[in-house]
Amino acid sequence: MSNNILEIKNLRKSFGGLKAVDITSLNFERNKIISLIGPNGAGKTTFFDLITGFTKQDSGNITFDEKNISNLESYKISRLGMVRTFQLTKVFDRMTVNENILFSASSLKNDRFINSLIKSSSKSKIEQELNERKNEVLNMVNLYHMKDSYARELSGGQKKLLELARVIIQKPKILLLDEPLAGVNPKLSEDILGLINTFVKEGISILMVEHNISAVMKVSDHIVVLAEGSVIAQGSSDEIRANEKVVSAYLGKSNE
Repeated sequence: MSNNILEIKNLRKSFGGLKAVDITSLNFERNKIISLIGPNGAGKTTFFDLITGFTKQDSGNITFDEKNISNLESYKISRLGMVRTFQLTKVFDRMTVNENILFSASSLKNDRFINSLIKSSSKSKIEQELNERKNEVLNMVNLYHMKDSYARELSGGQKKLLELARVIIQKPKILLLDEPLAGVNPKLSEDILGLINTFVKEGISILMVEHNISAVMKVSDHIVVLAEGSVIAQGSSDEIRANEKVVSAYLGKSNE
């Protein structure tokens, strides 16, 4: 088995005459926290959209867990074990916390229509296991006490936690987090970073887009920097701090 969970080759996407993503080669190792950073408009979210099948690339190959997923629909990619969150939190406000999580887990087992008509001991066992896993995840994100509350009753930070619970119950191989710390207070930011470390210990690879650079430097095993759709640097936190190309991308050159 390759040590890389995700491999990108010659990935390109343009919108009209604007080059959004142009990456020749990029690999992501398993069981690591890898952060994708760069100034606004660098192509970070477009990159997420491409590798998860929400947007089709103009060219290039995407290999996930040694499978070519370049032309797969997003739901098939998700079922292979690559799941994501979004910049804007997406939960079902008119469902309870319990219902939100169980809905996300419905694709895991026993979700075919015929199975809904048949009661069996194996189905009961699956439902029991799913409920146990749901409660485990709720405790992990500190939302068990609100399991019967409607999602609309949650604060913005709690909705972030619910979104994390919804993806984690799927037991992904890699989790893509799009600005998980945006709009949350410092205490909750620390809690989310702690959860991210817990996910990695459970064997989940993390790929994160985040503008909180201090948090990125604190938790990342590896950092990739994008500018104008291309990789301009990658390495450890210390290497990225010392890279002049990164400083120029964020702050501009001295003569500017």
